[in-house]
Amino acid sequence: MGQQIVEVLTPFLLHLLDQGLAKATVRRHRDNLWTLGGELIRCRYDDKALAHKDVRDALQHLIEGDGGPLMWPRITELEQGSLDATGRKLDRFWHESAAGETPGSGNVPPPERHLNCVGRPTRVPQSAPQSRPRRRVIGACDEPTGRRGGQLVSKAQEG
Repeated sequence: MGQQIVEVLTPFLLHLLDQGLAKATVRRHRDNLWTLGGELIRCRYDDKALAHKDVRDALQHLIEGDGGPLMWPRITELEQGSLDATGRKLDRFWHESAAGETPGSGNVPPPERHLNCVGRPTRVPQSAPQSRPRRRVIGACDEPTGRRGGQLVSKAQEG
């Protein structure tokens, strides 16, 4: 069952990678898909009608176009909102794929893919990667002092 879930969700994960989203965003969607898969397995034990559906139909039944299944109180409201966003994005991906469109913006073919040493897909770079300047994010706890190597340092020492 788990392998079937992975097979159904892999095209969506590859689509997310093709969109050029931030690693944290892709990771969040991946984690939400893992949660959705776990909920599907749990629900199939409780709902006999759901148990007889194939994996994609069962997942579509769970997300129902408006996001993920309601899992409160097992997850927070913020996590539920994130799960719902991933569910809506997955549903939109499936509808665009069924309509024969290339999911996402325009009909641009996805970049060529290869598998890395552990069998996971990787993108083939189109050109040299462009580096972005790194910015130091200062939070409320960093105001008078900052942290360097786990030790507190003053602003004068940071310079």
